Amino acid sequence: MRATRRDVIVGLAGAGLAGAGLRRRASAAPVAEPSAMEAARRIHDEIRDGVLFGWGPHFWDETPAETLTRGRGYALTKGAALVHRFREAGFDARLVCAEIDASILEGFMEPPMPRIDHGMAEVKIADRWLCVDGFALDRPLFRAAQARLAAEGRQIGYGTHVTGSIDFPGFSQFVAAPQVRGYIWGRFDGVHDFYNQVPEAHNRTNWMARQFFSFYTTEANQRIDTLRASA
Repeated sequence: MRATRRDVIVGLAGAGLAGAGLRRRASAAPVAEPSAMEAARRIHDEIRDGVLFGWGPHFWDETPAETLTRGRGYALTKGAALVHRFREAGFDARLVCAEIDASILEGFMEPPMPRIDHGMAEVKIADRWLCVDGFALDRPLFRAAQARLAAEGRQIGYGTHVTGSIDFPGFSQFVAAPQVRGYIWGRFDGVHDFYNQVPEAHNRTNWMARQFFSFYTTEANQRIDTLRASA
């Protein structure tokens, strides 16, 4: 079910994102059980490093099973895959969709719009919702991207931000920097649910456009693979 555009997103507020126009819970969240937290961390890291950052041939129009089989995805598709794995393991989980500064992809591609759609995963541990996107970049790519940003004296690009983290629970893309964060659309069951419910989303495209996108991302994936190999 889609949350209204001004609904409270508890996991994001609990994760320190109240500055993104969110309100905190009135009561303090209980301490998460170490075993549950560790299990969630293992699943997070499995998706982070087992599904390499990049784009499949159908952009966002794929199932979590397809993303896992292909072993490549970006924030929305990897987020949906992570939610799927959390649920398989018995966790309550959901996809949080937002917008983010398109300049985070500079070095890989140049999107034709200033903001792009973004996906995060929320998982419930010991009655507390944790929201993360540290899974978006695999570890070798993240290290190479951070090194490249430092060498070029840049704050953002190559899929991440200099303040990003890939450790659970953390954010590699939807970081605290105000120029990065954008509007939060709400919580959804999956990527298709998001685009079915939010016609004004930035990257909601028709079938023909998605086919064209596969050609556009081929070069982007090559640039990603080259940077990853430099780590």
